Amino acid sequence: MGLEVVVPRGTIRLTIKRDEDGSCELIAHFASKGFSGSGSAYFDLASLAKVAVDFSAFPLSKENRPCIQGGYFDLGNSQVLSQEHLHISASPLGNTGRVRLLIRTSTPASETMPNELQRSASIEFSADYEQMRSLSRGLVHLAEGRCEEVIFEEFYS
Repeated sequence: MGLEVVVPRGTIRLTIKRDEDGSCELIAHFASKGFSGSGSAYFDLASLAKVAVDFSAFPLSKENRPCIQGGYFDLGNSQVLSQEHLHISASPLGNTGRVRLLIRTSTPASETMPNELQRSASIEFSADYEQMRSLSRGLVHLAEGRCEEVIFEEFYS
């Protein structure tokens, strides 16, 4: 019998900067095989904790996937983002029993900045449902101030 070596393929690190008004800046850093990105957006702590619970659902739905989305809201419709700065979502990965974890980040664009100068990055990770439960629990703890960071690692052997 040979020794199986398990190596992290990619990592996501989530942290929060809290404001006194009950809001926070959620900051995401990710890296995989030489590719990396980071971004952030502002959220209400209670709303973030509530949405974080959705990431532990089993099974996940393709139509109603858990999603954390932040950025600048449209002036005419406060329910719609005009600019998305941070997106974290999960959906079933085919019929494999695994989950696709998607992260998108982009820098804020000003009205005077040409769109082509905006910076963005995205990455997809594969996870199992136990990893998703752990991520969900970590995000809730992060929003509630019970931990300083959440680390997700994608593994392969």
